[in-house]
Amino acid sequence: MSAFPDPLSLAASASVLLGILALALLGLEAGDPGPRTYRRWGLACLAAAFAFAVEAGLGFAASSNGDGAAGWSLLANLLLGATFIALARALAPVCRNGSSLIRLALAANVVHVAAATACYWLAGDPRWHSVASAAVAALAFGAASAIVVTPTRPQSLRFLRTVSALLAATSVFALLRTGLAAVLGPGRDVTGEATLMLLATATVASLPLTAIVHGHRQLLVQLRQSALLDPLTGLVNRRGLAQAWTNLAARAQRGDQAWHIGVVMVDIDDFKGVNQRHGQAQGDLILQIVADTLRQTGRRYDVACRFDSEQFCMLLPGVTIRQAQSVTERIRQRFAALAIERTGIEASLSAGVTVSDAGSATLQQATDVADQMLHAAKHEGQNRSRVDPDAVRVVSGMKPLGQPGHPGTQDQFGFPLV
Repeated sequence: MSAFPDPLSLAASASVLLGILALALLGLEAGDPGPRTYRRWGLACLAAAFAFAVEAGLGFAASSNGDGAAGWSLLANLLLGATFIALARALAPVCRNGSSLIRLALAANVVHVAAATACYWLAGDPRWHSVASAAVAALAFGAASAIVVTPTRPQSLRFLRTVSALLAATSVFALLRTGLAAVLGPGRDVTGEATLMLLATATVASLPLTAIVHGHRQLLVQLRQSALLDPLTGLVNRRGLAQAWTNLAARAQRGDQAWHIGVVMVDIDDFKGVNQRHGQAQGDLILQIVADTLRQTGRRYDVACRFDSEQFCMLLPGVTIRQAQSVTERIRQRFAALAIERTGIEASLSAGVTVSDAGSATLQQATDVADQMLHAAKHEGQNRSRVDPDAVRVVSGMKPLGQPGHPGTQDQFGFPLV
């Protein structure tokens, strides 16, 4: 007597478990207003649950009256085919070749129905039905494994690699099952049938669970990123600025050349008056123009932040005070031009500039000095910048980060030409 569970018990258990999973997924779909992802996975599990229920009922009928009930077995295989189609529809949106995957599922079902019909009513030997089913499954899952490995987005790569591995494992065992069915025939290879059923159940159940885990991981990443961003401008907020400073401080402790950090604080002159004269919508547009100016003027590793209501901060790793002042003047000139171009409003920026040591100073100390310089510029009449006189302690002639780009795209400081 074998200790391995018999296929009949496994079919009944798989039907119950997949039915519960299907109900859970469809319940999640009911509360999700987005794309019908959970519904597709739920329908796939539901079809598999019905297929295994038919297999279990077929086994009970065969054991009680000795009849194979070929029609019911064909129904079970059709339901498994429907499961494959539903899985293909669920995977298609994240695969670059999703339409090919759906066509593969449909073609595999047509071939399987034709082969099963031929084996039932033409060959008359149930052994060849098992051979045909296992062979079609091996080819279908193998082809699907190759199709799904290419994602539409890089974020889906890990998920699709897991899916591809599951499909490949199922394909390999289905191929082995093809040979066993041809040699031993149905009903004699109980361990092989039970193992194939276990693997099929695991595959059907693992795919939606893997998708849910992947989706929640992506959601957590998005939540972490959104917690560091200002929703209006898309720049980092003060929390994101603090995180960037912490990263730069860690580099400074490793002896990185970026331990000199230019800190630029800019503020929109008479922003309250802009809102009163032109409306809040125009005021929001002015804020977005400041953000665009900082992004366009800075390098890819510079950090731009919405520091306060109309106040912005920029971190410039690896610059001298002269370089930081040069960038600040570019920001002010570019902003004034963009404000006229996009809104017709004459707006200006005042700025305070300093250079700090990320290895010894805190972010609060650095921004306090830049803020003092900003207030001095405001007090002197606005539309100007003020440089921290103590920042001359920074060694001039320090090499900027990164390598020079194509001729004409960067100046001698490594900043893009405006």
